Amino acid sequence: MEIYKLLGWLNERSLLTLAWSATSWFTNPKVLYLLWALLGGGITFIVGRFLRRHRFKDQLDLQQAYLQQLKHEMAPLQEALYQSQDEVIVQRGFINDQNNALRLYQHQQDQSLRLAQGIQQAILPSNKHLEAVFPQSFVFFRPKKHISGDFYWCCRIEQQSFVAVVDCAGHDIPGAFMSLMGYTLLNHFVKVKGLHNPAQVLTQLHKKMQQLLGQQEAREYNEIDIAFCQVEETIQQTNRVTFAGAWSSLFYVTAQLPCTIQECQGAPKSIGNPGSENLSIANQQVLLPQGSSFYLCSDGYMKQPNAQNKKMGKLRLMDTLQTLHLYDLLSQKLLLEQKLCEYQRAAPQYDDVLVLGVRL
Repeated sequence: MEIYKLLGWLNERSLLTLAWSATSWFTNPKVLYLLWALLGGGITFIVGRFLRRHRFKDQLDLQQAYLQQLKHEMAPLQEALYQSQDEVIVQRGFINDQNNALRLYQHQQDQSLRLAQGIQQAILPSNKHLEAVFPQSFVFFRPKKHISGDFYWCCRIEQQSFVAVVDCAGHDIPGAFMSLMGYTLLNHFVKVKGLHNPAQVLTQLHKKMQQLLGQQEAREYNEIDIAFCQVEETIQQTNRVTFAGAWSSLFYVTAQLPCTIQECQGAPKSIGNPGSENLSIANQQVLLPQGSSFYLCSDGYMKQPNAQNKKMGKLRLMDTLQTLHLYDLLSQKLLLEQKLCEYQRAAPQYDDVLVLGVRL
């Protein structure tokens, strides 16, 4: 009985379905085409999206695998980089320690050089001492570094005045040691031994330096150039200037017209030169009336180059002295310094500079 009821119900549903499908809009070809198109488009969209997701997943898997491979390959490099960084840190610390040690060493060197500079300045004649020997005088002294191989020396014994300008080979520490030796020997020969003849003083100085330094290997620092003068007043209000020199000159300008600058040249050999066993040095004398001026200098002023590497030269120095000799002594010093600065400009200082001037 139940079976017959179910069959009846299904028969009614089938009739309803047939009746619904038999309607005019469902049987319309355009409607059917649209339905099929929508169905096909939906299926295509779903399938395409699925394929794209699958392809994207494959690409992502490949990239992840590639990244894992790179990570594996980079591991040793990363370890080496970490090790290099550690080494850099260690090296940086080492460099900092070296820099600190270098700064400390430089500070100690500067302190030592300043101390040596103070000692050298204490040895050189003070302005008061120089004025006591030569009341009208000036010194233009410019060391290349802290301490100098150039020095000046003067003294007065009875009615005689002595003055010297000395240029020791080298500058800075080697030159300073030589200058200390030269200063001590000049004091010994003139003040202690009583040698007042300039040529004899230079001859004895030459022999003593060869004796003291002849066995040394660094012979380029064993030489000195010197200009040495003895000044005596005479009864005719003139001054007898006796000069002896080794690779140095005496420049003088008389107070009488035409007031042209003159030069007395020293011997063409240096004191202490190992190749000059029998150095021949002779005295040269000039009579200068009161008001005349004379100048002694090392070669530093003449050898100073300009920006074009052209040296000042002896002629420029002589022309400058010729122009300045009528000025007061302080003005002469300042103008000499100004002339040198104008010529030198940006060029570095070549050597120690020393010029000493005296008005009689």
